[in-house]
Amino acid sequence: SVREEEWVSSVIRQLRWFRSRRCKSRSFRLGDHSPLDFLGALLDRLGRHNIRGLTFLLDARVDRLISRRIQWSALSAQARRAGVRLEFLCGGFENFSQPELDRLNKGTSVAQNIEAIQLLRRLTTDAPDVFSHDHSAAGFITFTPWTTPDDLLANLRVFRALDFSRFRSDLTCARLRLYPEMPLYHAAARDGLLLERMPAGWIETAGYAADHPWRFRSQETAAIHLVTRRLLREGPAHGDEIEVLARAIDQIALISPTPCRAR
Repeated sequence: SVREEEWVSSVIRQLRWFRSRRCKSRSFRLGDHSPLDFLGALLDRLGRHNIRGLTFLLDARVDRLISRRIQWSALSAQARRAGVRLEFLCGGFENFSQPELDRLNKGTSVAQNIEAIQLLRRLTTDAPDVFSHDHSAAGFITFTPWTTPDDLLANLRVFRALDFSRFRSDLTCARLRLYPEMPLYHAAARDGLLLERMPAGWIETAGYAADHPWRFRSQETAAIHLVTRRLLREGPAHGDEIEVLARAIDQIALISPTPCRAR
């Protein structure tokens, strides 16, 4: 297709430019959320230009990862012939609570998220010479203005079952960022959840434009978030961040009129 030819030619042109400048980096992120559509064609073309020994960092939608149209064994063979390694860097899982996925209008299910993670694990096991997993930067949003304790419990169960910290670090800092051009910004405004200033104890994460501050609709969730931040500040004695989240949920459950327990 025309789009495939344009995409592949553009990537090849950029790689040749980096090579002409004697660039030492061997890892390149393919800045496209549908790289799997054209990846096979790119791998076939690399050999013609004698471009080898690279690692491509890929972003991919969950529904594309688990698409039955992708022949993973054939793609693995192509990458092996091209001398290329592949790593899926930033899959947009976003959440393991279906109500949160629906609020975020993701159009995917928790079952699909889990299937995609299991696929990524299987790829690194079956073809470790091709597929690697050295980064933990998967797309995830643990806290939104509408997050409930039940949402956090649903996430916690999957975090533990899938050892999800391998795919995403700083899970307890992962919050929704609201900007006026987003529909969710206006949903938060409708629900009276926007604030004038950032709440105390919140983390300003580098690499993002300044977002609009918001509050939690659930008082229990707000308390869990504050306890989580406090326990993390106190140091490693409380365990890793997943264990810290579980401790925070349990602490708030002791005083909540509608308790939910993480253990």
